[in-house]
Amino acid sequence: MKQLEWFVTGIVILALAVVGVLYLTSGRSPEEAKVAERQSTITTGIRAMLDDLSGLQVITLVPGVQVSAGEWDFRGSAEADGRTEPFYGIAQLVCDRIQTRANCWRLVRLDRDGRSVIGRDDVTALPSATASGNGGTAAAPEAGNLRTETVTRRDPEPTIESETAPSAPAQPATIWRVTGATVNGRAGPGTSFPIVARLGQDHRLERLELDEGWGHYQILEPAADAGQEIWVWADLVSEAQ
Repeated sequence: MKQLEWFVTGIVILALAVVGVLYLTSGRSPEEAKVAERQSTITTGIRAMLDDLSGLQVITLVPGVQVSAGEWDFRGSAEADGRTEPFYGIAQLVCDRIQTRANCWRLVRLDRDGRSVIGRDDVTALPSATASGNGGTAAAPEAGNLRTETVTRRDPEPTIESETAPSAPAQPATIWRVTGATVNGRAGPGTSFPIVARLGQDHRLERLELDEGWGHYQILEPAADAGQEIWVWADLVSEAQ
């Protein structure tokens, strides 16, 4: 009987020892803690960049893998038009080290709800990110030829005015300009449409309509390009001062 008791006691002590060893070794190693901190910094930086550039109301954000030198993919969900939609993208680090600041990240690609809304050709227009201290500056893209093909201008539908109703005074149109060194103007609202113009800081535009984040614009200046209609991702255009 005593031998059985000693045997059971030995088994219990051995089990407790195993549990103790597992408990002591289950904590994060210094390398694992460093990786977790790095992922947290990447997540914070990409989220700050999205808040500044894309207009997405981000709900969840998960960084993925490093797809190339200085580039990480990410995915998540966002609030849009009263519903939740998934998104996927690629962000590029433009500072010399990973940081949480928005201006240390550059949006390279963005797909919303399975539709590509920003591609690599379009984000050449985003302003170069400049960070002080330990930051860096992204190289400005080279400007290409201004026009590659002609887009047919759509004339407005004629309207019938009442003979008795007084005509309202014409309101001056808001003038828009691009926010980067070079912006791609496309033949339609999406990256699947061909690039038909490359716009610079000297271009002035009039907005005709908006379609799911894409703006339809008519070029006002310079005179050589006046009248051409193009589509540009609306976040790459701002009101001229």
